[in-house]
Amino acid sequence: MANTIRIKRGNDASLPGSFAGSGEPLWSEDLYKLYVAVNGSSAKWIGAEIDNTNTLGTSQSKLATQNAIKTYVDTQLTAQDLDFTTDTAGNSSVDLDSQVLTFAGGEGIDVTHSGQAITVAGELADTSNKGIASFSADNFAASSGAITIKDGGVANVELVNSSVTVVAGNGLKTGGSVALGASVTVDIDLNEVTSAVVDIANDSVAIIDASDNTTKKESFADIIAAIDGTGLTATNGVLAVDATQAVTNISGNLTIAGNLTVEGDNVVTEVATMQIEDGLIQLAKRSTVNSDDIDIGIYGAYNDGSTVEHAGIFRDASNGDGVWTFFDNLTAVPGSGTNAVDVAGAGFSYAAIKCADITGIDDDGSGNAELSGFNIDGGDY
Repeated sequence: MANTIRIKRGNDASLPGSFAGSGEPLWSEDLYKLYVAVNGSSAKWIGAEIDNTNTLGTSQSKLATQNAIKTYVDTQLTAQDLDFTTDTAGNSSVDLDSQVLTFAGGEGIDVTHSGQAITVAGELADTSNKGIASFSADNFAASSGAITIKDGGVANVELVNSSVTVVAGNGLKTGGSVALGASVTVDIDLNEVTSAVVDIANDSVAIIDASDNTTKKESFADIIAAIDGTGLTATNGVLAVDATQAVTNISGNLTIAGNLTVEGDNVVTEVATMQIEDGLIQLAKRSTVNSDDIDIGIYGAYNDGSTVEHAGIFRDASNGDGVWTFFDNLTAVPGSGTNAVDVAGAGFSYAAIKCADITGIDDDGSGNAELSGFNIDGGDY
């Protein structure tokens, strides 16, 4: 009978805790693991079942061959993608087995690599390419990424146009080329304003408002309406005398350069002295003289101590003889028209005339001057 040598064996969970000594072999029959004791109380796992499949499961007791490992790794790399995202296009991925991930620089951006290092850098800007630019410290200030122009940082000589042209429009003068930072005065010149036909009802003029010292416009109609005082009215900018409004008093002197026509029944002049340049005063003025029916003359009033009486001279239209009559003592106020002086009125008497001479006129060719109704009294001696 042949000899058989079998090493110590059993289930892996029942591995003993003591051994014959260093070098004692032990075999796990359920997990196919080989142990060797290192002393009387411990053993080391030194061998296991060889797994040559390319799936590489989750076993904790099998060893994979090189081929199994390579096949598994190749399979895993082929199946993996590299996921990435960008600011504008969202999420995407690269198939690591068949695609290449490219880093592309936009305008003004350069992308280079050396070995496994990728460098992204900005290009320098010029007139045709966006990029990185620097600013002169003489003209600009930079702080926390903000670029500002310094006060007085850009001189006029550095600008293409270092001045502006001020054109004086209609009604203005001066203007011209003005350097930046300088000033020019533009004056109003009314001689330059285009002439126009004034529409009083609708046109306006510029004024300075005293309430806030600002320039505003106001219509002629409103201005004229604001100055139409007593006796005046303004309609659509037209100023007219309003006869319905009584002008009761004018203080100071009044000079009328033209003619003065007063239409009414009475004109009362209360003055100390009346002076008239004309040598003749016309009485009984009317538009058409076609009859002899108005007494013409002048009179005055006086008080004889107890009664107001009237005296004067008039041409009596009632008797039709055209004789001028001096009267006195008339208590009734003379009226107008025919019989304005009532010769039959209370107190009426013919007034005496005192003069140095009376000269008669030969008005009928008889060679004699006539005195009618005269009493010539030589008087006593």
